[in-house]
Amino acid sequence: MAEALAELSFDFSPVSPAPFPAALAEPFAPSAPLDEHYHAGPRFVHAVDDAARAALTAAYAEAFADAAALALARGGRDAEPAALDLCASWASNYPPAPLLGRATGVGLCAAELERAGFDEWAALDACAAPLPLAAGAADVVTLAFGAEYLARPVAAFREAARVLARGGALLVAFSDRLAAPARATAAWAAWGERERVRAVAAWAREAGFARVDARDASPLRGVTDALVVVRCVKA
Repeated sequence: MAEALAELSFDFSPVSPAPFPAALAEPFAPSAPLDEHYHAGPRFVHAVDDAARAALTAAYAEAFADAAALALARGGRDAEPAALDLCASWASNYPPAPLLGRATGVGLCAAELERAGFDEWAALDACAAPLPLAAGAADVVTLAFGAEYLARPVAAFREAARVLARGGALLVAFSDRLAAPARATAAWAAWGERERVRAVAAWAREAGFARVDARDASPLRGVTDALVVVRCVKA
C-alpha cells in the first residue's frame, strides 16, 4: 500500500492529469444489491479508527484556516467561513469553533445528521439533488469516507464546485478501510489506492476544478487506518 503512494508525502503533491477513463464510466454500480432501508435508522459507528479521525480533524483545521482567509478576502474582517459536509453522518470530524463560522451537513440519515452539530442540515442524496446552498456560498466542502459510495460522483463534484467560492477547496478523504463494503461501488472496491486518487482527480477535473493535489495523512502506515486527502481547488 505504501508503494502506491510513493509519489505523495505529508505535504500536498500535485496529482498527474493523465486520463483515467475508467473513472468516468458512470453510473457506478454497488458491490452488492442495495438495501433500500439501510439508511432508515441511525448507525452510530465511525468509519475509521481514532488515530485516522484525529488526522482528518487536523487536516480540516488547516483547510478551515485557508477558508477563513478566503472569507476575509471576500467579505472583510467580519466575514465568517462557511463549510459544507457531503455524505455527512453523526460525526463530522470538524474541529471545534471558532475555526468555522457556519457548517451545513448533507447526508442520507436524518437521525444521524441531527446529532452532528451542524448549523443546518438536509437529508438527501448528494448525487441526485441540488445542494441546499447558493452558488459561491461555501469556502470549503468536505467529503470524508463517502466518495466510495457515489454512483454519479461527477454530478456531486459539479454541485460542490457550484456552491464553492472562487479559490475554495473540496477536500475528499478516504481510507483503506471501507465502513460498508457492500455499499461501496464495485469500481472503487476494485481500485487500489493509486487508482482511487486518480479517480477523485478525474472526477474533479471533469467537474471543472482547476487544481488537484493529494497527501498521505495516515498517522502510522500499517498500524492505524490509512488516510488519504485529495484537495480539489476551484479557480
